[in-house]
Amino acid sequence: MSQTTIDIMNADRANQLALSPSSETFQIVGGDTFSGVFDRAHFEENKDDGNNQQKILKPVIMVSTIPSGLTERVTQITRENGTDTYTLFFIGKDDEGIPLLWLF
Repeated sequence: MSQTTIDIMNADRANQLALSPSSETFQIVGGDTFSGVFDRAHFEENKDDGNNQQKILKPVIMVSTIPSGLTERVTQITRENGTDTYTLFFIGKDDEGIPLLWLF
């Protein structure tokens, strides 16, 4: 795949996140705003006593680019409804390369 094709795919993915009906605005407490798609995703935890992989639902924000000014386990992020505030747990990527902000 050419670099031009990869750039077009990345721009298209960014537009899908920014223009999605599910997209909303988030406020970094004491900082800038950014847009993304809020969801809850399964996060694998350690195995239990029966050797079963434990999965829990964690809140996550899909973004086209990682906002500046984020510090894991410190930065607080408020949803546009103004009532839900989360702390950034860590920054990752999904299988397609979309940046994810894992929250708790």
